[in-house]
Amino acid sequence: MRPLSRTLILTLYAIYILDLMGLVFVYVVIPPLLLDPHASMVSSTLSLSSRNILIGLLVATYPFAQFFAAPTLGDLSDRLGRRSILLLSTLGTALMFILSGLSIVLGSVTLLFISRFLAGIFAGNL
Repeated sequence: MRPLSRTLILTLYAIYILDLMGLVFVYVVIPPLLLDPHASMVSSTLSLSSRNILIGLLVATYPFAQFFAAPTLGDLSDRLGRRSILLLSTLGTALMFILSGLSIVLGSVTLLFISRFLAGIFAGNL
């Protein structure tokens, strides 16, 4: 067995950090956007408890999708090769983070849920 190169280890850490950003993103960015009654993400008539439930669902969406996608990505990587699945899933995760940012700019909670779910699927490589 050959020793792991420094580049490979740094690449794996970069992928790990990118995947964990999906979990941390919700804690930092989303609550101010949903709890502020003047924010354009949700209706100002929505109650505080409903806003908190919405935040909880957004927090749960990413790891939920990741939990169910991880075995599938593992099986695909056994069949098609680890490198190709790792590259595809990392690219997909990055694109879904861009889509999450776009959903915030557009003020669409639905698009944010979709992008978080798809990012969780792609982050099943963790």
